[in-house]
Amino acid sequence: MVCRYLRSYIKERWKSWLGGSFLVMVVYAVAVLYQLPETAVRMRYALVLVLFCWCSFTVYDFYRYCRRQEAMQRVLQNPVEGIDCLPSADGLLESCYQELLQQMGEEQRRLISQQEVRRQDMTDYYAMWVHQIKTPI
Repeated sequence: MVCRYLRSYIKERWKSWLGGSFLVMVVYAVAVLYQLPETAVRMRYALVLVLFCWCSFTVYDFYRYCRRQEAMQRVLQNPVEGIDCLPSADGLLESCYQELLQQMGEEQRRLISQQEVRRQDMTDYYAMWVHQIKTPI
């Protein structure tokens, strides 16, 4: 399960990783190309520090990603009641999707209730009709 989450996580985040690493390498390349040996040595230390922070953030972000995926799996197991248990939205688009799901869930519950009332009305009508037909006989 973790491997599936990891593949999905990498697939979603690879562009930002590539962009961040490109920017860090550009800064380092500028220092090396301008032949600033002291700056390049200092920048190696800064790059290691940035790499450590980046890895720490990635581990934390992956942990959050796994928790959100597990919450979504619980919602998928019981979609009608689970809509209320969706994890909090990370962005505007995700909050719009959650609002849409909430509205669709309410509409589905309303339609189910309406269908149940119609079925009960029909059952009552046929029970009354059968009773009315039996009485004269």
